[in-house]
Parts: sequence; structure tokens; C-alpha cells
Amino acid sequence: MSEFGEFEQTASFDGKEFRVESVGESYLERVGFPEIIAVDGVPAQIADELVRSAQVCDVPHTWCVKRLSSIEEVTPEILARGKKVLEEDRDKFGSRIFCYVGIRGDEKVFLAAGAIRDKLTQSFYNPSFPVVSRAVVSPQFRGKGLGSLIVEHRMEATLRYFDVRPKAIHFATESPQILHSVRKFEKKHGFRFLYIGDERYSTEAGTFSVNDYLCPLPDYKESLFQELSQFQSELPVGFAERFECFLREGSNGVSGDALADEINSLCVKGVTVPLLQEFFLVRKTIGARDPDTHDSV
Repeated sequence: MSEFGEFEQTASFDGKEFRVESVGESYLERVGFPEIIAVDGVPAQIADELVRSAQVCDVPHTWCVKRLSSIEEVTPEILARGKKVLEEDRDKFGSRIFCYVGIRGDEKVFLAAGAIRDKLTQSFYNPSFPVVSRAVVSPQFRGKGLGSLIVEHRMEATLRYFDVRPKAIHFATESPQILHSVRKFEKKHGFRFLYIGDERYSTEAGTFSVNDYLCPLPDYKESLFQELSQFQSELPVGFAERFECFLREGSNGVSGDALADEINSLCVKGVTVPLLQEFFLVRKTIGARDPDTHDSV
């Protein structure tokens, strides 16, 4: 994998140097370490702890191959399967995994891990639409705010990690608590995540539903508005108003599925609106649909 982002520090794990940066100053007292670092990658000495922690979760995700109550229940077979899934996530989806490590003197303690990537799916690569994806917190350090820390850090990372400035950031969750962390990121930057619908995803533990959010950055949003104005005479009557409402209120205010159908109809007629087509292609690729529509198909 290519090395992205800017890291001013390095740390050694099992004799190998990894790029790192200090994070989470406001969380140090709660977590109980004088320093927390984000490691760009997964050191071998941490991989087992990451995989074991991923099996103990309230909501299963693709790093979870067997939903368990404690890390002591993780068998060698489950550990091997978990490592394979982790490797596939990196190989097939280009996931960049940060490990969050507590530092106390020479002691390095695994706290959490989380990924970002520049592929919406295995076959859809576009660094302009980065994803804040999988994450896990070590069971022994849960309830200390680390879930918020790793969301905030990875949101920030999407703005500077890959080679291009994002058009929009994708994030999915079913947790109101995690959404609170997203709001802090929004307030800091003046951005806003839109609820664009619900997505079904499958893991070895079953099939689940999650809420999808997309955060169009200001430049991209302005470009969308300009295209609405430029092609207003060719767009369906009222489309511009409905789309602007969608950008304010998301799928709770306007049907994203209906807007996508209108854009598809224009394409059939030979009308090209590239940015709007791109926007709804991204939504479709993510797998987002209007609430409650999954059960009807």
C-alpha cells in the first residue's frame, strides 16, 4: 500500500517502525494514559488483540466472525478467521487501519482500532468520497470515550490522509452516541452530515441494517447548486427545490429514491447532469435507500 498522510513521529513495534501521531489529549485522564498515539497500520503484536476485541461487540460488523461475550472465548480458529477477514478488508477495500495505543513509559497498550478507505465498495474506487468505516474498542477500555475519539480522529484523517481533497465523506452508524461525536466534527468545520437512507450489510454473524450519512464539503455542495441552476430548464419541475431540501433534511424530508429515479429518467432522455448523476451513483453504490424500503423488495 502507498503511504498517505503526514506523520511527524514514528514508534517501534517488534523492531519495525510505524508512522504515528499523538491524539486525544482531552481523553487521557479518562483512559488513564499520559499519551495516546494513532498508529498508521497494524503492528503484529497488536493484531491478535484487535481481532479478539472485534468479536465482542453489540452490533456485529465485518471484522466480527463470531459474536462472543468476552475475548477469553476467542479460539485459535476464530482468531485465524478474524485475521483473514482483516487482511481481506485491507486487500479488497484498501482499508487503512489506525491502531490507537496507550503509552506509559515503555509500555504500549492496545486501546482501539478504526479504518478509513478510499473505496466505497470493492469495485468502486474514488478517493473523492472517502469512507469512515470499521472500528472496535478493546473491551477493557470501553465506556471511557474512546469510541468518540476514534470517530473524531478518523473524520479529521479523511480531510488530509489521501491524495485529494474530498468531495464528500461517507459514514454509517446505528448509534446515537457516535452521532454526538460526528456533531462535534460538524461544529468544528461547519460541515453537515446528511442522512441519505438505510443500508443492509452482511457479516458472518448475519444481515443487519445501518443508517447511512454523507457529508458534502462546501465546494462540492456549491458545485451541485451551480449545476442545478445551469440545467434548471431541463430538470423536472420542482426538482431543484426538492434536491435542495434533501441537502438540508436528508431522507427524512425528501425521498432520495425518487430523486434518483428522476435523474435516471433524464439520462435515458440523453440529458447529462454529471455532478447530480455522480451524487446519486455514490448513494446507490453505498447501498442507501429510503427508510423502510428494504423490507418491500
